[in-house]
Amino acid sequence: MDFNKYRFADLAVFSLMALVASLISEYAYVKISNPMVYLNFGLLISAIAIVRWGFLGTIPYAFAGIPLLIFRSGDASLPFQISYYILANLAIGFSAFTFRFVDKRKIGQSLPHSIFYLLAAFMSVSLAKGAILSLAGDGFVTATYSYILAELFNLVITIIAFVFVNRFGKGLIVDMRTYIIDMQKENPAHD
Repeated sequence: MDFNKYRFADLAVFSLMALVASLISEYAYVKISNPMVYLNFGLLISAIAIVRWGFLGTIPYAFAGIPLLIFRSGDASLPFQISYYILANLAIGFSAFTFRFVDKRKIGQSLPHSIFYLLAAFMSVSLAKGAILSLAGDGFVTATYSYILAELFNLVITIIAFVFVNRFGKGLIVDMRTYIIDMQKENPAHD
């Protein structure tokens, strides 16, 4: 399998995982009356995909927003909902800029680097969602603060799960381009 096909397949699997995880969490949130917490693994799945593929890893988080369109379609217009649930999720791509300051390998090897990276991902989405909500009439600071408080539990669970996956899922949170090149050097007989 060539590199582009492998990347497409890998991103398709991560996108499907993000979509299904979000679908399950939204369905549970709607069906459980007065849920105490809201849990969604979309941030975790996309954070892993971004380490693997860079900015293209934002695609799974856009897919994670689709079930919110289905389950949370309220009084807001469809363009607003698409902006809030799907396009704002693409802001997670700004976390890829942390790779300019932190080597991707360090994200997989160091807890402080992992936390810094995940905070960058979380804050980029929070600021984008706050900006979109401010266009709808809420103040930017108030909207961003409300979103951060609402999603804080997800951030904590994402950090714990990211560290767990990194610790026990060897080869999952890696830069795939470097990983594939290294594997080809070790096994030159394989195409």
